[in-house]
Parts: sequence; structure tokens; C-alpha cells
Amino acid sequence: MTSRREESAAILRELSRGLEPSREEISWTRMERFGFHHYEYIRVARLTFAKNENSGLASQELTGPASRLFNDRSTLQWQSGSTSSHTELTVLIAGEDPLEIAHDGYRLTGGVSEPFTSLTQVRTMLRTADVALEMARHRTSSSSIVHVDWMRPHEWATARLSANGDQVIAKRFIRRLELDNETLTTMQTHFSHEMDVAATAQKLNVHENTVRYRLKKLEVALGSSIHDARTVADIVLALKLSL
Repeated sequence: MTSRREESAAILRELSRGLEPSREEISWTRMERFGFHHYEYIRVARLTFAKNENSGLASQELTGPASRLFNDRSTLQWQSGSTSSHTELTVLIAGEDPLEIAHDGYRLTGGVSEPFTSLTQVRTMLRTADVALEMARHRTSSSSIVHVDWMRPHEWATARLSANGDQVIAKRFIRRLELDNETLTTMQTHFSHEMDVAATAQKLNVHENTVRYRLKKLEVALGSSIHDARTVADIVLALKLSL
């Protein structure tokens, strides 16, 4: 006899592979057992939990009662991966509200899709959740949940490139500029201080004219103005991906 946990994982695995439109009604009916209503708003999330002896989270709890982690929202859960340091949980959650996980102090990182209503979209929406997860992984806080619908375009582009392993493009872009360390540091500082020459100079403890001179060297290497929108986008993405 199939347990509730096993059935939850089986349904979600099927949805994750991509669902044919002809099976939509059948799948919603199977999900009624878990508290879902046909064609209601849902989200999908990819969550990773750090494994450590102080986490307070046992592996069997990952696929336990939904209320344990998701504040009583209806869910399908599937432990979709595990390494020596992390456990991955794929979740389908009822409702369009943002996901607020009651994580009780243990460390987790997650990406959450936008709300949607068709089960045929689960596979696509999981891909977007993976992009959001990549952004969450690069945050400095020990626990971070990123929602796709809150991401800014440059954050999405950076996370998607990073998730696809395309850091080589960014590193190649920086390498081709052949900048000395002073100019590279000035570029990083200038863009992290909203392209303010005075703030950059103060941070680097140099004269403002020194900053202007180094930025001019950068423009020569780029072959364009650092105020050109496309050039700014190139630099911001390259810095985020390569450094």
C-alpha cells in the first residue's frame, strides 16, 4: 500500500517531468487528498537544507507533515536530492501568497516560482525556481528564500547565467580588458558605489582625478563609455559572475 508521503513524491515527480494537458484533471483529482482545489493558484519551490548536527532537522522530517515547514499550507513534497552537506526538497505549495517557511533556526536556501494555475507549467516553473535558488545561494545570510516575482532583471540575468555555468563568459570578458590591479579595483569600487567618483576616491583613499584617470583607461580598454547602458550591463554582470 502506497503511503501518503510516497504518493506525494510520486505525483510531484510526474509533474516535474512535464504533464500532458490530457492528464491535468486526473492529477488535480489525485491532489485533492493533499488539500488542493482544482486550478487554484500554486507555486513550486526548490529548497536546500544544510546538514549539520546542530540543525535540528532530521532527514525524516523533510517529508513529514506540511505544517512542520509551510505554516499549514497544502503541499506536495519530494526529497529530490542529497549530498554530504545538503538535502534538496522540491515542493508544490497551494496559494499565491509568498512563501514564509517556519524554518525554526536551521539553515536553508530556496528559490520560489511565481504563482500559476496549470499543472502543465510545473516543469517550466521549477526551472525558474532553480534560477531563484542560485541567487539565494550567493547571498551572505545563512538562510535565504528568493521569489522569482521579486527578482530584478539584472538579478535574474546574473543568476541564470550562473545557474547555467556560464561564468566563463564573464571571466573571459574581464580577462580581455587586460586591466592592471589598480584599474580593476577602481572599476569594482566605482560600480559598487553607484558610479560616484567622489565616493570611489574616498573609499580607495586617492584623489578624484586619479579615479577619473583610471576610468579613462577602462573606457579605452572597453572601446566605449562606461555610461553607455549596454557597457554598464556588461560590466555589472561580469563583475557579479566572475568575482
